[in-house]
Amino acid sequence: MPLIVNDVAWEESIDSLTIELALNGVKPGKVDIYSNDVYIKASFPPFICEIDLLHPVDDGTSTASLGEGVATFRLKKQQPLMWGKLRFEGTKEEILARRLAAQDRHRATEEQLLAQRQAVIREGERASVRQQLDLEAKDRESLRKAKEAAVAKVIDGLNEVEVSPTPQSPAQVAAPAAVVPPPRSTKSTPVATAAAPVRAGGKIEVKFTPRQFKTPLREQHAQQEEEWLAKQSEARQAVQRAKERQPGDIEADPLWLCDRGKEFFKQENYQSAINAFTEAVTIDPNCAPAYSNRGACHLKMGDPQACAADCLKALTLLQPPCDANARSRLLAHTRRGTALALVEDFVEGTSDGTLHLENSLAFFIEPAPNVLTPAAAEFRTALALDPENAELKGCLADALRRGNFDSGQS
Repeated sequence: MPLIVNDVAWEESIDSLTIELALNGVKPGKVDIYSNDVYIKASFPPFICEIDLLHPVDDGTSTASLGEGVATFRLKKQQPLMWGKLRFEGTKEEILARRLAAQDRHRATEEQLLAQRQAVIREGERASVRQQLDLEAKDRESLRKAKEAAVAKVIDGLNEVEVSPTPQSPAQVAAPAAVVPPPRSTKSTPVATAAAPVRAGGKIEVKFTPRQFKTPLREQHAQQEEEWLAKQSEARQAVQRAKERQPGDIEADPLWLCDRGKEFFKQENYQSAINAFTEAVTIDPNCAPAYSNRGACHLKMGDPQACAADCLKALTLLQPPCDANARSRLLAHTRRGTALALVEDFVEGTSDGTLHLENSLAFFIEPAPNVLTPAAAEFRTALALDPENAELKGCLADALRRGNFDSGQS
C-alpha cells in the first residue's frame, strides 16, 4: 500500500501558484504525474501525493519540472485572486464528484487535441497524394508533348523529300548519246507506285490503379499485400468497437495507450510502459507494435525470456511479410535476437571453429554452412531486411562481444 504524502511547500501571487514536493530520494525517472484543472497526483513509489486545488488553474499553460530531488509545479490561475489556502475541503463525495468532473473536462480536451492531430495527419496525407497526382499529370503532359513533337518532325521530313537529277559532266553533255539496243529480258518492268500515306498521330490515355503502398506493385507480393490490408482493416474495426463500448473514454483507444507507453519508455519508467502496452493488447489482441514495444521494456528490465515471447507474438501478427511492415519486423527480429543472445550461446560454431568481430556482418549476411543458434538466426533475418541499419549493427556487436565463438562444431 503506498505511503501518502501531504506535506508540500507552496506560494502564490495574484495570478500564479508554485508548489514544491520533496521526492524523498526517488529518482525523477520513477515519478509519474497526472494533473487537470483542479487536481494533481504524483506517484513516486512507494509514495503518493494528491492535491485537490482550492480553485481551477489553466492546465494548458501550467508546467511541472523534476530536479534536485524536488517536483516543482508552476500553475497559472484561471482567475486573478489570492486564495489564502491551497487545498479544497469537503466531504469525500464532494471531492470525488469534483475529481470526476475535472477528469471529464480533461478527457474532452485530450480528445479534441487528438482529433486535431489526426486531422493534421490526414491533411498531410491528402496533400502528399495531391502532389503525387500533380507530378504524374505533369509527367504525362511532358511525354505527350514529346511524342507529338517527334511525330510532327517525322511528317515534316517526309513532306520535304524531293528527287533531284544526277549532275552530268561537260563531256557527257557534248557527246551524242550512243544508241544501245535494250537488253533482252523476260522479267517484267516494275510499275512505280505511290508512297503509302503517313498515319496520323493519336493519343493513348494511361490510367494508374490506386495503390496503398509506396513501393511499386509486384505480382509476387500482391497476395501478401492484400492479406496485410485486410488485417489492418480488421484491427481498425476492433478499435472502433472498443470505443463504442466505452464512448468518450480516451483510455479505450489502443493507439493512445501505445503513445502513452512510448512516453513512459522515453522517461525510463519501464513498468508503467509495460502496463500501458498490456492494456493496449487487452483491447486489441492484434496490435503487433504493442507486443514488440512491450518486449523492449522487458529487455530493459532484465527479462529476456518475456521479451523473446512478446517479439515472437509480434512477428506472428506481422504476417504476411510485405514492405508496409518491414520496419516493424526488423525491430522485432532485432529485439528477439538480443534477448535470446542473453540466455544462450550466440554462435555454436563456424567452419573453422572461430569467428572474428571484423567479419561478423559478412558471416550473418552471406549463406554459409554455419550452425546458428536461434539468436543468430534472428539477426541474420534482420540483416536481410536492412544490412545498413545502425541500431541493428550496434545490437549485433554487443551480442557478438558476449558470444561464445569456440564452443561448437561446424
